[in-house]
Amino acid sequence: MSIVRAFIAISLPPHVQELGVQVRERFRECEASISWVQPQNVHLTIKFLGNVEEEKIGPIGKALEKAIGGARAFSMNINEVGVFPNIKFPRVIWMGVDEPTRTLINLENRISAEMETLGFPKEEKKFTPHITLGRIKSHKGKNKLMEIIQSQRMLYCDEALVEDVKLYKSELKPTGAVHSVLASFSLARRKIC
Repeated sequence: MSIVRAFIAISLPPHVQELGVQVRERFRECEASISWVQPQNVHLTIKFLGNVEEEKIGPIGKALEKAIGGARAFSMNINEVGVFPNIKFPRVIWMGVDEPTRTLINLENRISAEMETLGFPKEEKKFTPHITLGRIKSHKGKNKLMEIIQSQRMLYCDEALVEDVKLYKSELKPTGAVHSVLASFSLARRKIC
């Protein structure tokens, strides 16, 4: 039986990937030990599924089609830099997402409900849309890192249009994770007035 490490996410356009690279450059001077996500792997995770038996990929795809049915393409803004869990104990550097129509939140709710029917438990934490850029590996350079975050929180970026949701496979390699698309599910086109 073959196992796949899988997750459901939104891929991001090149201008958002480039913004992630620019944010990463801000932290160069802090000398913190940070494991950065490669630009081509930058995405917005909707649901991490973990290790999945390969024969479950088909049913996951059908459940995603059902969850996404009727959802329209939408735009979101990338507007800030922050850390999880908090500024005193930073472990993850992220870019924040603002999506005022709540389409993304509704989409996540529908996807989570469908995944729950397949045995993937609902997250205990509230869904906080974000784009992970890096994971902080030690407290080296922590004070400088906190200073950079507090002084450069706001980001300015063109809107990112979201037209599909993808089911990804993630392979962990010594050089970092390699993501590949297992299936893509299109959102309905927006009406242009």
